[in-house]
Amino acid sequence: MRHPKLPPPSAPIVWTRADPTALAAWNPATKRCTMNCGPHRNDPRSPHERMFLCNDCEEVPYIATREGRGAA
Repeated sequence: MRHPKLPPPSAPIVWTRADPTALAAWNPATKRCTMNCGPHRNDPRSPHERMFLCNDCEEVPYIATREGRGAA
């Protein structure tokens, strides 16, 4: 009796990391989550970093002022 071929073992997940300088300069108010994604249990990235790298999150126009006039 022949056994079916087993699929090859899956490759480990490679977590894309953000440039620390770009991440520190990024304002999270410029994106809005549209998928409500949660982290994988082995994902070492912060929610801030995941949103920065996310291609599904929606870009939001934002004007920051010291006078307190928030988003435009």
